[in-house]
Amino acid sequence: MDTKIIIIIITSISSLFIAVFSLIQSILSSKNNLNTLKMIEELKYSMENRKDVKKYQEEKLSRRIDGLDATIKEIQILKDKLLIIISSGKNGLLSDEVISFCIKSRESLFNCYESFLSDLDKNDAEFIHKAKNLSLNIENTMKNILADLKYIDLSDAQRNILQDFKNRLNDIQLEIRNIKSDIIFNFTKNYGY
Repeated sequence: MDTKIIIIIITSISSLFIAVFSLIQSILSSKNNLNTLKMIEELKYSMENRKDVKKYQEEKLSRRIDGLDATIKEIQILKDKLLIIISSGKNGLLSDEVISFCIKSRESLFNCYESFLSDLDKNDAEFIHKAKNLSLNIENTMKNILADLKYIDLSDAQRNILQDFKNRLNDIQLEIRNIKSDIIFNFTKNYGY
């Protein structure tokens, strides 16, 4: 055979090998690009999912804190009113007004418990439940004390009972404030705010 033909055959075979090698390299590169794109999409999804989870946790935490705040506020209103009742003199307040206020306070605390229960953890719910039950005891006690009276007229023993209720409400309110502070502290610590 002629050397020119051999050179052409060798060149053709070399070109064929280079083309096959380039094809293989292109396929591998394309596969790597697909894997890279897939990893990027998975990373994006993971980051979005984390943002969604964090947003959900922030919203749930916000609702939980709202429930604690609402309860703290209602307890404070009830404590302030109890202080007014305890310090009132004979014929100072109308019995019907006092009973009406006690009913409203009890309803407000029941509403806090019912409205926010799904957002509370067990410990939160326990203290809010105590406050709601105590408000019911206060209402019933006031109804018994003030039965058949137009104006409030408390004995020292009755004032002591109401003061004990006020002290118990204060303890519950303090516990709820501590829970709220712990929640906020832990959230900021975990999420770096």
